[in-house]
Amino acid sequence: MKKRIIVTLMSIAIAITSVACGDKVLIQPATLGTSSGIEVKASDDDSLDEADKSSTEVSTDANFTSGEVIDNVYENEFFNVKIPVSEGMVFADEVKVAELNGLVDNTITNEQLKEAMDKQGSLAVAYATDNNLSAFTVSIGSAGKIATALLSEKKIIEASKDSLISQYEGMGLTDISTSIEKTTFIGEEHECLSMTGTAQGVTFHAKVICLLKDGYIGTFAVGGPSEEVCIILDGATKLN
Repeated sequence: MKKRIIVTLMSIAIAITSVACGDKVLIQPATLGTSSGIEVKASDDDSLDEADKSSTEVSTDANFTSGEVIDNVYENEFFNVKIPVSEGMVFADEVKVAELNGLVDNTITNEQLKEAMDKQGSLAVAYATDNNLSAFTVSIGSAGKIATALLSEKKIIEASKDSLISQYEGMGLTDISTSIEKTTFIGEEHECLSMTGTAQGVTFHAKVICLLKDGYIGTFAVGGPSEEVCIILDGATKLN
């Protein structure tokens, strides 16, 4: 069950980062014991179409980084975020993250990550879990500078919502509800997608926030059977 939740939450995050890549992206985290993948279709929105045509212009920003985990904190200088996870949560090592992405190597340099994202569209770069079936995930997508300039956080989330609901349904959840609201993240106002669904009498909660910068989309997601897990995003601050 824990692996299914991790895969589902990571797929939700990757679905959002993959929006600007149109229907080119197919994500299959088969190494975690699942053969299910998600295919993200482009939106009919004109601005999304225009961004998709431009998504081949990939950023080569020398400052790009996939971030690092220090103790129980995820840090990323490129997106200027610092996110401590809840007590009891443990980050997966590079081997498990690589397995999730179906990568062969267990160490991924920033240049290798860029190359992989150019081919795959988006990648999971970090995730943490606890014994209560809660998870925190980080995914980064390469969309191109023009795409991230044209798109907004809200448009990306709205365009991926149907795919996200499918992920919940694939996990066996019913009574699914979603909402998009503004929230404070790293001391700034950002769009936040909140989702809930029920399975066997238990309500699963998830929240997702994405950041756009210089051709890249960073997606930060939390989820679990307790709404308390969502405070992880509330505790995010700027790194610098």
